[in-house]
Amino acid sequence: MGWNCQECGQPLQLDRSLEEADQHTLGIAQATVKEALGQWNTVSSETRQTHLNALSLPSSVHQAIQKQLQHANSTPETLSASSDKQQYQTRLFQTLSTETFAANHSSALRHPLCEDCTKQVLDRSTQEIEIARKERNALREFEDDCTSEGHESARMQKRRSLRKEVQDIASSTQQVQSELLACDSAQETLQQELNAVRQEAESFANTHAEFWIAFNQQTSELHQMQSELHRNQAQAAVLCEMLNHLEQANAYLDVFDIGQDERGIATINGWHLGRLSTAHVSTAGEQIDWPEINAAWGQTAFLLTVLSRKLACEFTQYQIHPCGPLSAVERLGADHAKYELYGTNEWQIGRLFHSRRFDQAMVGTLACAKQLCERACDMDPALDLPYTIQKDTIGGASIRLQFNHPDTWSRATLSLLITLRMLLHWAIDQNFKP
Repeated sequence: MGWNCQECGQPLQLDRSLEEADQHTLGIAQATVKEALGQWNTVSSETRQTHLNALSLPSSVHQAIQKQLQHANSTPETLSASSDKQQYQTRLFQTLSTETFAANHSSALRHPLCEDCTKQVLDRSTQEIEIARKERNALREFEDDCTSEGHESARMQKRRSLRKEVQDIASSTQQVQSELLACDSAQETLQQELNAVRQEAESFANTHAEFWIAFNQQTSELHQMQSELHRNQAQAAVLCEMLNHLEQANAYLDVFDIGQDERGIATINGWHLGRLSTAHVSTAGEQIDWPEINAAWGQTAFLLTVLSRKLACEFTQYQIHPCGPLSAVERLGADHAKYELYGTNEWQIGRLFHSRRFDQAMVGTLACAKQLCERACDMDPALDLPYTIQKDTIGGASIRLQFNHPDTWSRATLSLLITLRMLLHWAIDQNFKP
């Protein structure tokens, strides 16, 4: 038959001394229990009841103790010789399982027990004994205080001091209650202020969020405006550069590009105004054709018209009609006539008369140039023109082509264009409006 712990129910392995339990072992255990119970029985019932009450034990423990006393008195001392070891063990555990030593005072302490349960029972018993000892000492001191007559005055004084302490405690209690009420009121006020601060914090958080939203929008707009500013600045820089270039440039100089080639022939806008002598012409293709010369005269007539507008000079003897390669010069006055400012290579009977009309047109053109020079010199006496115009000559070279050497005529046309170019530069410097 196996044994289990009567507290936790775990299976137990009995000690070797219990395995060999016999009548002698049982007798020793019974004798020990009887000796303890005998000492308890020597105490009167009133004294035992007093000690039990002093220990503040429950009534169930009192009943258990009385029952154990009766049970111990009625327990036989020996067993029959025919009982085996199992019966000895059972009777031994019944003897040890006395309710007198119950640890929890609410139920009997049953054997056998495991080591852990035994330690727990011993710890509880030790604590209860210590508590009972302290209560006993306190009761003894109280009993000594009550029975001592010599300390009556001290007791009265102690009573008075205790009453004073009670009064002080009561006063302190009232003061603390008043302070507690004040603290409650202050707590309510602080709670209201806290609620207001929370609302203000929430409002501030909303305002803060709105601020950042607006800030981000403003930042985005600022970046856009900065980008637009940089683009406008770059565009303004380009436009300023273009403006400076345009201010430095002049449309009149671009429109009327006057110069000469390596042969000394005058050019205007790439058109030659002059002819080579037969001694300088090796092939027929090197001679300047009349259509190119006529185009150059047309550009010259247009330049004279522009200069007359800029200088506000109205021609009195001749009127120029710029029509490209078919320009003409009209003589004003009583002997009114109109002359063609272009030549031709065609051999016709009327060419002689046409050459005379062409010469009259070139003389009229030179007369208009002379009038412009006089107008400019009147406006600016410091103006010094390179060539002098007298009737049909300029710089000593005749502007007529008939009965004239080609080199002389070419020198006269070059002088005319150089004079007109100088007048154009002077008019641009004077900033005359057309």
